Formats: sequence, structure tokens, C-alpha cells
Amino acid sequence: MYPETDIPPTQITKEMLKKISANLPELPEQKLERLIKHYGLNQKLAKQIMDSECSELFETITKESNISPTTIATFLTETLKALKREGVEAENQIIEIFKALGQGELTKEALPEIAKWLSKHEGKSLDEAILV
Repeated sequence: MYPETDIPPTQITKEMLKKISANLPELPEQKLERLIKHYGLNQKLAKQIMDSECSELFETITKESNISPTTIATFLTETLKALKREGVEAENQIIEIFKALGQGELTKEALPEIAKWLSKHEGKSLDEAILV
């Protein structure tokens, strides 16, 4: 390979390296350790959250509700997956569902049925689903 002659060389400074280092994403090993320590998840559940597309959603819900992180992770990795196999797309109001759970408006056992009902009745509210 030949050096690029059309672009002048750029001096890499320590400040540039610090800025790049500060903006690097979390390494998978670090994220796994954080999920286990910070949220109290077991290793299996923490890996499932990491491998799922619901990782960010998990962190959002845990911040916005007072529900056990294990309950949230189990719903997102197991229950939601089972619902998808049944053809139920239930991602739309999950945060609201967990807020209602945290406020005692529903039980965790009702979560799959509420999610199913909401997916079948687009445009309906969570309050309507709870009343049914």
C-alpha cells in the first residue's frame, strides 16, 4: 500500500484519543457485568437481555418504573418472544403497561393478556384493556 498523497497527514493528539475513548460503546463483557451487578439479574437473564433487541427498552423501563428488573427482563426475553410466536406484536405500549403494573393497576400475571388485547385492538388505550 502507498501513503495517501492527496490528504495531508493529521497529527493525533492525546486530547483526540481521550475524546474517542470517552465515546466508545460499552464492551459486551462490561455490559454483562453491569446488568448483573446493577440490576441483580442472573447471568442467563443478563445474557438474554444483551442478545435481544430489547436491551435499551429494558433499561428505559427499569428507570421509569419501580418493577423488579428480573420481572421486566423475563417479560421482554421470554413472554414477549412467546407472544411473537403466536403472532402478537406487543411492543407499542410496553412502557405504559409496566408503569401501570408499578402503580398497582394490574398484576404481572395479567401482562401477557393485556399485551395480546392491545395488539388486537389498535388505537385502544391501556385503560380500556384493563377494564376488559
